[in-house]
Amino acid sequence: IKYTLEFFVIVLGISVSFLVQNIRKEKELDLKRELIIRNLLNELESNNEYITKTKDNFFREFDYVNGLLNNSLTKKKIKEYRKNYSPLNPFFSVVSFRPSRSIYNSLVNDGSFNLIEPPTLKVLIDDVYKLNYNSIENIIELEKEVAKEEAQFSLL
Repeated sequence: IKYTLEFFVIVLGISVSFLVQNIRKEKELDLKRELIIRNLLNELESNNEYITKTKDNFFREFDYVNGLLNNSLTKKKIKEYRKNYSPLNPFFSVVSFRPSRSIYNSLVNDGSFNLIEPPTLKVLIDDVYKLNYNSIENIIELEKEVAKEEAQFSLL
């Protein structure tokens, strides 16, 4: 009976140590998940500010082009155009759109993206970074081609 009791104590001790180690690993994973989500959230908030700024630039240039097309572009409006840009800028360049993807790319490349739970959240984050960004990038590339063609046409 003495050996059985010793065996039981040893098995119980090993089992408790495994349980404690698993709890510690799970806490570490939870902290890492929290850090990942916080970093992604910071990047998305930064991108939101960038999107607002880019949208304002787009609407300013859109208003400028509409003024020219509707013959309502005045000298005052030309003088009020941004200092470091030519008033021809809306016609020969495209407002670029390059939001930050560094945190997302880093998480995908090192495999940490798989730690995000629940899977539905992971799918939503993936959609925000992949689908929406890629479709906007394609539209911008098309606009750049149109701008190049317009520039070539205006030189003729």
